[in-house]
Amino acid sequence: PQPTVWRLCHTLLRSGYLAPSTASGKLRIGVGVLGLGYAAVAMLNLGELALHEMHRLALEFHVACSLAAPDRTDMLIVQRAQDDNSMLVVNLHVGSRLPMATSSVGWAFLAQAPEPVRAALLRDLGKRYGREWPELRKRIDAAIEACHRRGYALNSRIYHRDINAIAVPIVSDDGSQVYALNCGGPAATITMKKLEKEIAPRLIELAGIMRSGLFAGPRR
Repeated sequence: PQPTVWRLCHTLLRSGYLAPSTASGKLRIGVGVLGLGYAAVAMLNLGELALHEMHRLALEFHVACSLAAPDRTDMLIVQRAQDDNSMLVVNLHVGSRLPMATSSVGWAFLAQAPEPVRAALLRDLGKRYGREWPELRKRIDAAIEACHRRGYALNSRIYHRDINAIAVPIVSDDGSQVYALNCGGPAATITMKKLEKEIAPRLIELAGIMRSGLFAGPRR
């Protein structure tokens, strides 16, 4: 009911999560929402070692390294490190979203998501992509099978025509929580061979370091 909507909007306005837009006379997202995002990131118990290793990996291979969590049918970047001197062809940051159906982090997440969650997401993705879905579903199924077999998902120019990427899942002991960690860079320099032979072992090792922090419980 409209009165309920307005009461909710009034509360959100007072809290700073909505703000009036003088241009349109409507409401827009307020800066208070930023606080929620940074608070969520701050709760991740990654530790200095994990963050240092993300930056080290990014600088050594001239790539971007991102930790992402599921957000409906997207993957939300919650931590990111990149080599600012590399020829990265996309500008992503903490808070950016990657499509679950076409990104390496999305495939790595789907590979280890609890079965009911994965089934529901695949149904939602099918509705989202329509005619494109049969071909996308084949790619996703192949990526999931490969991730189960070798521990990582490879994405060669699918998310972006000029980017190669690799991602590994990070799973809690009970399997209920799943993050994904990826590395990606220009396909001209970050070849699939380089991803598999040089970056994959390092990324798997880093995921192990981050796993102990992500699921260690809240900070005191």
